[in-house]
Amino acid sequence: MMFLKDIDSAHPEIQKVHIQNLVIGALNMTSTLNDYYRLVTFAIRHPHLCCLIPDDAYRTLVIQCFMLCQCSDRLCSCVYSRKWLSNFEFLVAAGKLDYVKEVRIVMNSLSTAALGLDIALDFLRINRSRLLSVELLVFLGPGLFTAGRMQDAQLSVAEAMLTRTQITTLYPNIVNIQYCIPPKWGPISKILENLACTGVILFEMLVGHYLPRLISVQVIMPFPDSVSLTFSRYLTCLSLNSRYVRCLKHFPRIPVHMLRRLDLMQVEGVVDWSLFLLDDKALRFTHVEELSLEFARPDGSPRRMPSFEVSVRFPSIKILKVQGMKYSSMNFSSYFEADSVPQLILYEDPSALQKMSFPLLKCSRNLHVVHLDRLSAKPVVYKCGDLHPLFNYGARLKVAKFTGLEYPLPMYINWKLLRWLYFTASIANRAGIENLLEQLPCLETLIMPCFSMNVDDITSESRNKHFDDQADRPSITDESYLVDREFAISESLTRFDILSCKPLLVNDLAKLVQHLPRLKRLGVNPDSITDMIMAILPLVCECGVLVSEFSADK
Repeated sequence: MMFLKDIDSAHPEIQKVHIQNLVIGALNMTSTLNDYYRLVTFAIRHPHLCCLIPDDAYRTLVIQCFMLCQCSDRLCSCVYSRKWLSNFEFLVAAGKLDYVKEVRIVMNSLSTAALGLDIALDFLRINRSRLLSVELLVFLGPGLFTAGRMQDAQLSVAEAMLTRTQITTLYPNIVNIQYCIPPKWGPISKILENLACTGVILFEMLVGHYLPRLISVQVIMPFPDSVSLTFSRYLTCLSLNSRYVRCLKHFPRIPVHMLRRLDLMQVEGVVDWSLFLLDDKALRFTHVEELSLEFARPDGSPRRMPSFEVSVRFPSIKILKVQGMKYSSMNFSSYFEADSVPQLILYEDPSALQKMSFPLLKCSRNLHVVHLDRLSAKPVVYKCGDLHPLFNYGARLKVAKFTGLEYPLPMYINWKLLRWLYFTASIANRAGIENLLEQLPCLETLIMPCFSMNVDDITSESRNKHFDDQADRPSITDESYLVDREFAISESLTRFDILSCKPLLVNDLAKLVQHLPRLKRLGVNPDSITDMIMAILPLVCECGVLVSEFSADK
């Protein structure tokens, strides 16, 4: 790592790389002023190197709220508890205001104190510069949705209107408004409650003002409820909470001809396609490349559904993301032809896989299963049998990936056409790997990060306990039947990467590799490369097997 005091004497190319890394660390989608000040500090200490700072470093105007009150109550409503800071003066001094594309308002505190953003814009002298280049307005953190909660309702509306007028005057060309709340920095499906406050009124007013020109919209909450609203015909990205939309009395029809990304959340059973602009009872999402569907347990409230059958097609789809399939009533074959989706991503926990409708797998040859983290205090316990229906289904998959959890190796898998597999495993012992490979006659690449190759580590305290019954599977855990065989385990495998959190069992791996006649590349733990080369030296010398550091690259 290079320290700031050393950069003056560094080679020019090294200086550029260091500055680029500094910019990346100081300015990403979740950066705050604390991050950005590292760049400011660098510019102050090394003014002669400012010419090397790329223009992207000036694309974001950050306005951040800090709480001064030391009250232990996180909902403190002290009148003078907010302090607003910004990088505005830095951008002015650098002569880079015209480079600003994004205004980012950061509010991490849940204080209910008056918002005071209108005063801050004046105090920081931000309201003196009208920026026509700004296209994106982001509210980062949950604080906007508690600000001014204890304020008088009339005062809240008046303050929100004043602030709305300031923002829309300063930044008339905004085409994208977002709010991002941790831990998921992006569109969220959760409907926020108890939102009657200045911050929410302001957000609704801003969305209502800019909506006819917005190309990216979050219809989650808050969202204005007005009969005069219309979406832009150039709308390209939409995130929509189905349950929340049902609560709106007035909701404009959604144009689809320019949409490229569509996120539909809290869907109960089937999608209400009547929300979109129909063309003779048909919907053709011509340009949608990414579709996300999150299904939810019905809450019992009445649903608005079309009284006729709608023909829906996604001819340009590249990525389909699905969550909560057990609550879905959709017939996916009517939307997607066989093998028409380049990548299918399932966000599920193993217990939900038993209740899934697996014909969904027919729409793609590429499956990625991501563990759905419930963010619970204790690890959720599953059964190894929860995965059996998925592995037993005769899918035509060629590519599969399992991440987010240390899964048990499948005892039986009916994916005869599979060529590429990434599998995050709990115990990847020699017997389990051989059993897997023998059932995948076309497999060419196996990438397997694991907790351990040693079955004795099943009882280790450091192993995740998501699958407590893994030790009860004798056909996989009992290695007494393993013998030195003459025939090949796999005639197709050319690449095998394995990374163990515990020490790699080099001898076991060497015995396995000897029965992989087409193997050309073996990736292992970095500290085991030398031992692995020595253990399979004849294969390295005679067959050209390359032993290298584990890599997850495709």
